[in-house]
Amino acid sequence: MSESVKILIADAILDPQNGDPSAALTHLNLVNKQLTGADLGIAAAQSTQNQEFVLWENDGMKIVYPSDWKKEEYYDANVRTIVQFSSPATPRVYIEVFELPASNITLDEYSKQTIDGLKSFMARERVNFDIIESSDVTLAGYPAHQIVYTQPGFDPNNSSEQFREKGLNIWTLKNGNAYAITYVAAESEFAHFSAIAQKMLDSFELTG
Repeated sequence: MSESVKILIADAILDPQNGDPSAALTHLNLVNKQLTGADLGIAAAQSTQNQEFVLWENDGMKIVYPSDWKKEEYYDANVRTIVQFSSPATPRVYIEVFELPASNITLDEYSKQTIDGLKSFMARERVNFDIIESSDVTLAGYPAHQIVYTQPGFDPNNSSEQFREKGLNIWTLKNGNAYAITYVAAESEFAHFSAIAQKMLDSFELTG
């Protein structure tokens, strides 16, 4: 048990004695969240140990993905390559490659344009879209930027089944292209599958 959990339990015991029973309930809820989060983290780590991964390689890119996930590749006029890996549950990971609008654009400039464009599109469509984290990271050994967000989701097998979805979108620039990887899952499943998604992200290589 962590020190923070021990402190929260001690506070919950003292709160009623100090005449504040509602604070005790708040502290106990925080204890439950911390313990549940730890359980999810352990389960997620164990899931990668028992999971078999296979290699996908195409168009100067490499990535491993779970052998029991479905792989789909398709192309369109605006995106050079898209591959999507989907689990039997809601989680999915997909890769997109975009041609940069200008050869001399910086990562900061591209990130600002991408985030601003995403926010504008979601606002026009009246989608309840929230960015909860935006930070500089690395991808395939290159400087990158990532956002973590929530948005409405739906079950592709049941269009009437709606839920809150959580996603992580990370992108980097190389040779006039933007390479973006997105991990999306139901908010309730995001932490459970995060270790698998992280293994996929860590395995990603740009070989072209």
